[in-house]
Amino acid sequence: TALLIIAVCAMVWLLESRQRSQQRQLTAWLVIQAGQGNLGDSGRTQAFAYLNKEGADLRGLTAPRADLRGLNLKHGSQPEACAIDSC
Repeated sequence: TALLIIAVCAMVWLLESRQRSQQRQLTAWLVIQAGQGNLGDSGRTQAFAYLNKEGADLRGLTAPRADLRGLNLKHGSQPEACAIDSC
């Protein structure tokens, strides 16, 4: 019975992985939105990096007053060159 419980738990974990990924993406978007107009990072650098890694389309996105120097956006659709104030 222990093996059956482990198998069921693993199956549930795998089935919920998409939902967890969507929740992480939503949280990243919320961090970016909440930080709009704030000085400093406010967690936006990690949020941009995560969304980029996930392949999110970041074109047209703005991050006024954010310090995003050193942010590597090679994986996803990159924002316009002047869309992020620190460009």
